[in-house]
Amino acid sequence: MEENKFASGKFLLALLITGMLVTLNLFGKVSSNDSVNQLVVLCEAYAGANVVSKFTQR
Repeated sequence: MEENKFASGKFLLALLITGMLVTLNLFGKVSSNDSVNQLVVLCEAYAGANVVSKFTQR
């Protein structure tokens, strides 16, 4: 059985939030500094969630 690694909920949510931040930045609703800070937090949360999910599967 072939597993699609891009179909996880965490990944799709991260893509959705990234797209939203880029769109808001393009329209000037969010400053670039705030956008970068939010993307850093998003990456940290995504990596942390992956670590937690790996340990809970054992």
